Amino acid sequence: MRWLASEASGFRGARCPRMCRWRYYDDAPDYRTGMGEGNAGIVHAFDTFAQRTGKRWLERYALGGARFLESRISRHGAMPGGTPSAEAGRPSSASSLITRMSHASASCRPPPRQ
Repeated sequence: MRWLASEASGFRGARCPRMCRWRYYDDAPDYRTGMGEGNAGIVHAFDTFAQRTGKRWLERYALGGARFLESRISRHGAMPGGTPSAEAGRPSSASSLITRMSHASASCRPPPRQ
């Protein structure tokens, strides 16, 4: 998890862990959003480790990654793979993860310390 944290980058002027994203591979020009090969899977891993260990730094990266994923959702809904498609209105695994984390964060967790 520490290696993943070291590979994270910020977005739109926000530094990670405030908002985080991870490249698909080291020199990739894009940032994929899916569970199996993208940021949603990484966010899920950080969230799972945070829940099981109680380590706040892991939760900060999970929430920062969720903020990036949330920024990729258009007014038309989630866009699987980060690009418009025929399924643009269908919630993707990324948006489902964001929704779950938002509710858990708002109802159960104290705000993370910076």
